[in-house]
Amino acid sequence: MLTYNYEFLLAPDQTTVAPNNNDNSFDFDGAKTMSTTYSSSDYTGGMSGGLFTYKYFVCISGSSPPNCVGLDIPQLMVDPCNPPTSIVQPALTNQEYTIVDLELSYTHDDYTVDPAYCDVAVTYT
Repeated sequence: MLTYNYEFLLAPDQTTVAPNNNDNSFDFDGAKTMSTTYSSSDYTGGMSGGLFTYKYFVCISGSSPPNCVGLDIPQLMVDPCNPPTSIVQPALTNQEYTIVDLELSYTHDDYTVDPAYCDVAVTYT
């Protein structure tokens, strides 16, 4: 029997990060693939996108001397905000402005971004 001890997750910039889901275990299915689920707090915590590497230490249980080896599992994470799924412009109401007026202030609702945790900057000129 093999034991898998999670060591850390290496980000694309070679820094160590910790997913907020605290689910560092994995199971191999028939296709020998690994799957895990990430949340918006993982994304906003720095896990945006790129090639991450899970670092494990794998041992044969009960072996003497201990028979262990490091196991790296690469996982390509797609950035859900590059681009966002959608950006919806709010309804803009026509307003009149007379040239001799000093200035006109115009307020509108925010844009709707999906997923909502994506930072989007909008500039008007």
